[in-house]
Amino acid sequence: MIKSGSFVLNAGTGDQEISGLGFKPKAIVAFAQQQTADGSAASWEVCVGFGTSTSQAVSSTKATDGSNPTRSGRRTDNTKFIQVVSDDGSTTVISASLKSLNSDGFTINIASTDGVQRVINYLAIGGNRTLVELKEVTTNTGTGSQTFSTSFKPDLIFIHGTVASSTTLNVGANGAIMEFGIAKSPTKQGAMSLRTGSTVATQIDEKRQGTASCVIATNGGATFHEANLTSMNEGGGFTVNWSTANATARYLHVLCVKNVSVEMGSFNQATGTGNASVTSSRFRAKTGFWFSFNNITTSSIVEDTRHSFGLANSPFDRRSLWIADQDNVSPQNASSNLDSTKVLKMMTPASGSPTTDAAADFVSYDASGFTWNWTTADATAREIIYLLLADIGTIS
Repeated sequence: MIKSGSFVLNAGTGDQEISGLGFKPKAIVAFAQQQTADGSAASWEVCVGFGTSTSQAVSSTKATDGSNPTRSGRRTDNTKFIQVVSDDGSTTVISASLKSLNSDGFTINIASTDGVQRVINYLAIGGNRTLVELKEVTTNTGTGSQTFSTSFKPDLIFIHGTVASSTTLNVGANGAIMEFGIAKSPTKQGAMSLRTGSTVATQIDEKRQGTASCVIATNGGATFHEANLTSMNEGGGFTVNWSTANATARYLHVLCVKNVSVEMGSFNQATGTGNASVTSSRFRAKTGFWFSFNNITTSSIVEDTRHSFGLANSPFDRRSLWIADQDNVSPQNASSNLDSTKVLKMMTPASGSPTTDAAADFVSYDASGFTWNWTTADATAREIIYLLLADIGTIS
């Protein structure tokens, strides 16, 4: 049982119950941002949280429009599920833990808040046969193979981090760095990274995306570390290969899932409006997740930070999130957009009033893929990575 959704964060501290899933989840993936309703805003904040019945972890970043010198921050915390940091990472603005997984949803406990009722998007994974395990791992300090153990062979892994070391885990830091990846197999994986400078007169931004890696992070125009999934292991766990490694071990949080039907891949944005279908899977998905670095396919590091995320259950139940920070400008030019009428948007930042380059609405999950309606399109065929999910028993 799999479903995406959204809720509005309570303005005060204490427990908040989210219901209406129709099943008891075993894991939740949360995507939090700064906005209280659809529309665009100056600055951005985004966090990715994983939660199960026994553990949780969140990676959060923030960038502040109009700053000179620039201001951005990050934090990875292994005790929280949702977290928003200050614009230099030094303090926690919002902090919430996953308290329980319930018969029809889940409950969070808000420990601290600024009173802003942000919209929180999420992906819920359940099912009687579904297995989940959240792993906190540290990266190799040299290139080569690294194996991580779990109690089962995963069908799917989600990964997040902010290159936190032993001295920066659960401690904020200057500069927005985020890494996010998913993987099904050595031939079906994808990752993105963003990096936004802080305390500099002229902004420094960069990003990368790839379909041959499950972990990517960059810093200062170079790859910080990068790994690709080489196997899901029969005895339990998975193995990655570090093509680039950092001399300091870094923390990653990996959500492992078994007994779900999974398909993933990539495609390019349509360059004209109208319906466009992607054919790939051998099952009809129940929900999907998409992300893009708003650029054509390339293995190179690209200037600017622009990232899109989308979730959809149906043509009437979809949502998109977009963030950006422009490279080589002063003062800082950071924007965000939230839209519950689109599944994905590509935009150009403009200090709280970004312009739309491309936008798609969700049409259908098909017998072997999905269909979108591109309501706005330009001539740039930007790369999009997708993940389709259905209950176990569906052919995968």
